[in-house]
Amino acid sequence: AIMAISGSHHHRSNNPAPKQFKGKSKGRVRRLHKGRVDNPFKGSAVNLSNSKVKRPLKRSANLHGSCPRLVALLPCHELADVHSARNLLISAAGGLPDHLTAIGPITLSNITFIEVQRDAFSVLDAAKVADIIIPIVCPRSTSQANDALGMDDKGEEFMTMVKAQGLPACIVMMQGTQGKTASFIKKTCTRYIHTILPDKPKVMAIEQSAAAIRSIQSASLKPITWRSARPHMLADQSAIISDDGSLSTIAVKGYVRGDGQAMNPDCLVHITGYGDFQVEYIESGSNTHRSNPDNRQSLDGVCPLDPLANEQSLITEQEIAECEEETRQRLLQERKDRLISNDGLSEYQATWEMAMSSDDDHDDSNGDCRMELDRNDKPSVAMDEGADHAALAMKFRMERDELEFPDEVDCPVDREARERFQKYRGLKQFTSSAWDPLEDLPVEYGHIFKFQNYNAARKRVLSECLEGVGACGYATVYISGVPSSMAQHILSNPIIVISQLFQYERQVSVSHYKIRRSSSANYPIKSKTPLTIACGFRRFPASPIFSQDTSNCDKHRVERFLHANRYMIASCYSRINLVHATTLMFDNDKMIASGSQINVDPSRLLIKRIVLTGYPIRVHKRRAVVRYMFFRPSDIRWFKPVSLCTKGGLIGQIDEPLGTHGYFKCSFNGFLKYNDTVCMYLYKRQFPPWNPDHFSGSL
Repeated sequence: AIMAISGSHHHRSNNPAPKQFKGKSKGRVRRLHKGRVDNPFKGSAVNLSNSKVKRPLKRSANLHGSCPRLVALLPCHELADVHSARNLLISAAGGLPDHLTAIGPITLSNITFIEVQRDAFSVLDAAKVADIIIPIVCPRSTSQANDALGMDDKGEEFMTMVKAQGLPACIVMMQGTQGKTASFIKKTCTRYIHTILPDKPKVMAIEQSAAAIRSIQSASLKPITWRSARPHMLADQSAIISDDGSLSTIAVKGYVRGDGQAMNPDCLVHITGYGDFQVEYIESGSNTHRSNPDNRQSLDGVCPLDPLANEQSLITEQEIAECEEETRQRLLQERKDRLISNDGLSEYQATWEMAMSSDDDHDDSNGDCRMELDRNDKPSVAMDEGADHAALAMKFRMERDELEFPDEVDCPVDREARERFQKYRGLKQFTSSAWDPLEDLPVEYGHIFKFQNYNAARKRVLSECLEGVGACGYATVYISGVPSSMAQHILSNPIIVISQLFQYERQVSVSHYKIRRSSSANYPIKSKTPLTIACGFRRFPASPIFSQDTSNCDKHRVERFLHANRYMIASCYSRINLVHATTLMFDNDKMIASGSQINVDPSRLLIKRIVLTGYPIRVHKRRAVVRYMFFRPSDIRWFKPVSLCTKGGLIGQIDEPLGTHGYFKCSFNGFLKYNDTVCMYLYKRQFPPWNPDHFSGSL
């Protein structure tokens, strides 16, 4: 009986039944619609009508009013024949081989082909303005890896630079792939191209020129922000209009490109690789836009120095010069003595040691006696091939020591430490201690430009609407004030790129770039090394200093080398660039780093750190006796207020000197071990090196 009862038991479901009459009734729906009736075909009819109206307008604009597509042919192999490839493409497009512009078969829009020389800066200049790039590769069925893949080392460097600058739409074409192995070679080359280039571009043989023209016409163009935000032009024709023997006026014809502002004659123009110039007037069709002398921007980029703005001093300039000369002679004599007394070192190695100490002593002095081996100076030691290898080995050793013992320096034995490190100061805590950004500024800061609010000024200038020739307009720009010798060199250049400068972009300030060292730079790159920086349309020489990218602190620690596998900030004096662009850095013609500009800020605190180290010889709980940090009791008393720390994480202070050989007693907040190292951190602000020759001309 119990089993029968349990078998007939049924559990009630926990899900409640849906409540009735909660939806919209028919009367409520009619009242909401108020007599309106849905028409599902109305939207399609409107779209169809709009497309019928816009289609002929687009065709007309594409035929008559739009810019031709710029197609740059890049030689990525030493056997690549760019000229024959251009002739095949122009013939397939229906044009004559003698002309750079041809008519495409699909939309009847123009195509302009650019032959690029096998040079790094020519490739970059062409990629600055090109809508589509066509790398020409030459794969071969040989045992050499580069021949099988179609690109040599130089071609790979070209593509790496173009990707770092901003890669437009890309179509890859192969030359010399006929024969039985053509299919296999194409598969191998395509697989390789897809690994080094993004978005898997099309790869086709040069014989398929008709298909290549169709791909050029139907390719979706990639927007490059820093390029489209500025009016620019690739010269179709150029000529010298007038020449008085020293200065010339040149006329440059081409299509104005860019999605931003119009090209205005009152603004300065920049010719990539040559500098900034003024515009007399711009002709576009029957319209002539003349510059207004009252509104024309000036070429003065360096502010004149105001002597009344300097700090007041009771010391005369003659006394300062005499003191500097005396210090210079004394330092030279000390270095000569040190060179003789360096046992175990060759004369060349001792010279490098002197160069490092000279760099630490006189970072911010204009009358310093630098012993560094500059690339343009001839040192006293014979610079043969063996000396070059020794210099490179010394640089590698210095970089390795810097990574293993960062910022560590030795206290000089023959000189007082308080004199050697008189420009340095101690900080209780690096991140939170105050540092006045207007303190002890160099004289060069009287020549540069500083914004009260950089972001606000940048936003205001870029949002202004200027009158002139808009995008896709064919114009002739008359550029005045060009030196005669430079004008001849400009006209001989097959790729002439002109870009308009905005307000303030002629002035000089301190620019900062976030960069990363290139994998192809397999040698040490020291701070303040003379480099060539390509930022947007500009290319200029500079000697940047490198610092860490710290976002949680207003102070940024300077690094002595550009280390690999990390992002760093490069700071230097340069012309202001309001349109933040990609940045490439070159040592001669070799790209060593790439990144982008972050801001323009002379008040950025670049702090150089040095570390003085000592070793405990006696330890009793939290107290110890340390040696080898200093060698004079007077130096110990001078640096007594600066706190100490250890590599083991302890914090301490100097109690008193002990004896006359630089020993001192100190105490810590924990128990010290004998294998620990006692450190003292000293800091000073560092500024980029100023070279007035970089800003004396048009650059």
